[in-house]
Amino acid sequence: MTFTIYESTRVWTRTWALPADNQAPRRARQHLDRVLPAVTCPDETTAQLQLLVSELVTNALQAHAAAPAAPLAGAGPELWVGLPPEHQELTLAVFDGCPGHLPRLADQRPCELAESGRGLAIVEALTRGRWGVQRASSQCSPTPLAGKIVWAIPHVPALAAS
Repeated sequence: MTFTIYESTRVWTRTWALPADNQAPRRARQHLDRVLPAVTCPDETTAQLQLLVSELVTNALQAHAAAPAAPLAGAGPELWVGLPPEHQELTLAVFDGCPGHLPRLADQRPCELAESGRGLAIVEALTRGRWGVQRASSQCSPTPLAGKIVWAIPHVPALAAS
């Protein structure tokens, strides 16, 4: 399997620590809502961005739960948002402290009754394949914490500065 490594020179405009519980996707959407007024995008695009960030955070929570030992007690995922000054390409990333648990797109679709297994297919669709995984260090932890980010560049019409 091949993972695309995103350019390491990306400047993360905003970063937020999220709780390590089922409130994390909601909190991530709230943080994203604070960034979106800086750009003009239709309501449908906003909904797609919220869905994308929810899927990324949910995958990070699942990686945390699947880790043999919790990386740091209480350490949750982190939401990183990259928005260049020209507002042309929004990048979303979610950090988790589980560098050995690399997500991958399933080879087959889950059965219709399955409760999980569609998240990365949604990410793939909303980014048109512009997503990937790379090792990273926490931006929010007061102590060094190695992990990974799953980053995504949503497929949205050119964003305009408001």
